[in-house]
Amino acid sequence: MSFIMISIIANTLILALDSYPESIVESYLHIVNDIFAAIFIAELCLKLAGMGFKNYFLDPFNILDCSTVLATVLDITIN
Repeated sequence: MSFIMISIIANTLILALDSYPESIVESYLHIVNDIFAAIFIAELCLKLAGMGFKNYFLDPFNILDCSTVLATVLDITIN
């Protein structure tokens, strides 16, 4: 669980850096953001497999987590 929390904090910092003007660093930030997205997608899949579909969605935090991951995937596919 601590790996995921560290990933969330690091991803937040990376997203904050993304608001600065374009530079060569921006392409690296997109790559790092994609890596974090892959980590969060893997977490979602593992929790769904471990808890089962019904039990996963009984927890409101998991619903928020799932919607955030789906929004991230949508953002990546649009951009």
